[in-house]
Amino acid sequence: MQTLPQNIPTYVHERIPGAIIPVVFAEAVRAIAACRSINEGRYWSDKADALAAWAKIYKKDEAAIEARRLKAFAYRRMSQLAQDLAQQTKDPKKPGRPSPRAQLIDAGLSNAAVTRIRQVGAVPQKTFDELMNLPDPPHVGRIAFHGIGAKNKLASSEAWRKFSGGKYHHGNGHKFRQFCRAHSALELGREISIGEVAVARRFVAELRDWLDEFEDAFPKESTK
Repeated sequence: MQTLPQNIPTYVHERIPGAIIPVVFAEAVRAIAACRSINEGRYWSDKADALAAWAKIYKKDEAAIEARRLKAFAYRRMSQLAQDLAQQTKDPKKPGRPSPRAQLIDAGLSNAAVTRIRQVGAVPQKTFDELMNLPDPPHVGRIAFHGIGAKNKLASSEAWRKFSGGKYHHGNGHKFRQFCRAHSALELGREISIGEVAVARRFVAELRDWLDEFEDAFPKESTK
């Protein structure tokens, strides 16, 4: 295994555009993408058979589940690599190497993402393995919950007040819901200019990820 040079730059994000992606990952992505262009005539003799097959594909979640596992492993490895880089032998004549958090920020990750990455990295190995081996592994938000110390956990009522603003509904969560109710998503989306689309997509993706993880982290409701 090749060791990292001692003078590796902290601004790892400069390497990302040219980073080498493992062939197996690239092939997996291409294979999944190829499924969209399946020639139905090669596999099914009539449309009823094709419909049944697509319905089966729709109901099967293997691809999504494996993608979820891969994302969790990516979070954990980023945390571990940042930790390793921060702990490398330091030259006493040079400034100290940045902390793991600084390493991740240097890699171009947001503060929110860095927090989640470090939480996933803090999950005990046994717990992480057990979660990954579940038939339907949780999202990274739920996994990160296992890496948060008890002193950092909010009571549910406090958490909801923090999100919603309490009974007066002054929180950002309620304000955003009021905004959504006041503006048609379709009409607003059509008014976005071409030059703003890329930024808007990143904005929406971040909101979607946050909300998905927020909901996934809810305590399991009683079935009684």
